[in-house]
Amino acid sequence: MASINDNLFTRLVEFCQPPEIGCQLSTRWGRLHVDFRQEGLLALEFKTTDTDALSENDPAFRDCFLKWLATFQVMSASDKWNCLSLKGTDFQRSVWTALLEVPHGATTSYAAIASAIGKPKAVRAVGTAVGANPVSLLIPCHRVLRSDGTIGGYRWGVDRKQAILDAEQKSGSQLIDLFL
Repeated sequence: MASINDNLFTRLVEFCQPPEIGCQLSTRWGRLHVDFRQEGLLALEFKTTDTDALSENDPAFRDCFLKWLATFQVMSASDKWNCLSLKGTDFQRSVWTALLEVPHGATTSYAAIASAIGKPKAVRAVGTAVGANPVSLLIPCHRVLRSDGTIGGYRWGVDRKQAILDAEQKSGSQLIDLFL
């Protein structure tokens, strides 16, 4: 009897969870999968294969996302953070919060982020946290360079990182231009 009740409870909890709303967006650098929850944006990740795609482009969703993005881009870093619903360790979240402070079109280093979060010796750990960022482009992990100014790694490929940095230089201060 207990297992039936436990199973029923588990199913009720799953049923009561707020749904995730997701869609694929095409960008000049590839497809992005977008996941929203009631609490905020959960993920914005480049997908590398068609098998990763959960849904196709949806013009209505894209229009809503672009309106949301237009609002997001003018918010303060703390207000931006409140629009996100990210899962991660406290350390990862501190790194991602620091990344929100990096202006559009600017770059920083892993060492500078480590210093900004009060952990100047944690440069490698910062690199790992940057690589685990689930919200590409909005939490600008692509703006983090090595201390010598070279590109370094990028979860979705170094060529893509360089192309995004180049596009930011051309688009000026408008984040939304990266999605058009």
